[in-house]
Amino acid sequence: MKAIRNVSIAVIAAVVLLILARTLVIKIEPGEIGVLTRFDGLDEHDYGPGYHMSLPWVHRWSRMDATVQTLHMMSNLKANEEGRGPLIVKSREGASVTMDVSIKYQISDDKVWEIVRQHGTGSTRRSGYKAKVEDRADRVLQEALGSINTEDFYDPEKRADVARTMEESLTADLKSLDVDLIAILIRDVQFQEDFEKRIKEKALAEEAIELNQAQAQAAEYRGRTNKIEAETEAIVQVIDQEREKELTTLTAENNRKIEALRADYQKKVVEIKSDADLHAAQQKAAATKLLKESEAAGQTLRRKALAVEGGDNYVALELARNLNLGTMQISTQATNPLDVDAILHALGTK
Repeated sequence: MKAIRNVSIAVIAAVVLLILARTLVIKIEPGEIGVLTRFDGLDEHDYGPGYHMSLPWVHRWSRMDATVQTLHMMSNLKANEEGRGPLIVKSREGASVTMDVSIKYQISDDKVWEIVRQHGTGSTRRSGYKAKVEDRADRVLQEALGSINTEDFYDPEKRADVARTMEESLTADLKSLDVDLIAILIRDVQFQEDFEKRIKEKALAEEAIELNQAQAQAAEYRGRTNKIEAETEAIVQVIDQEREKELTTLTAENNRKIEALRADYQKKVVEIKSDADLHAAQQKAAATKLLKESEAAGQTLRRKALAVEGGDNYVALELARNLNLGTMQISTQATNPLDVDAILHALGTK
């Protein structure tokens, strides 16, 4: 029982400590900046997201929105949007112009404590620094937009110039409140019905004039285009003719060169053939001469051979070989066939 009692006491003590610890700290959420006020005054420091000590009766914390905030001046304001009705401006001619405008702003870095000290927390649109932001924005927009003619609201360039002027002026004005201007968004512009009708009619008339001018310029440009096309076509024809002429000239020149090369080739062939025929004739003549010289030399050698002893026998033998006497009858009484010398003498070889 004693152990259970000790555990219970420990648990109760831990719970009490957790409760005390939770009451002694405060959590600043992301997107928030905490501002601390002590018993001796405001702490000149911005506290970012996280846990910070908060002692009862000693510390008082204020949470401030550090994100980009939007002030709407619009006809159809939604339930979750902070703002008021549309901005109504008097133009230079006194015509009423109704505008839907959104202004985006943010507290400057490390200046939240200064905002709280000078203007309060601004928990509502018409309290603290938020009320001053709205008042200054309304004054700057009224002055800037009221300085232009109603027709200038239809001119995007002039409207853009006025928007730049408003941004520059409101940026400087809000800087004195330690607030940074992010943007001024003009969402819609409406005019009095009769004045808007006159403006639209005038705009349509100006558009008709501009259309006629544009059509006249288009006709002029079309005439220039046709002229340029005609000149271009003429130039192209001249270029084609010159190219055709040049092509003909080049073709004739190439043909002339080809004929010249062919003539040179034929001439060269004739020259080579003539040289070949001459060489062949010379070789044939030399061969004929050599043959005749060989035959003469052979006859000379033959005569010399026949002039030696026994030559007559050779001649008689050759004659005998070349004679075709048919059948011969030799009398054995007049000639002895076994006597060779007698037969040779009878044939005239001896």
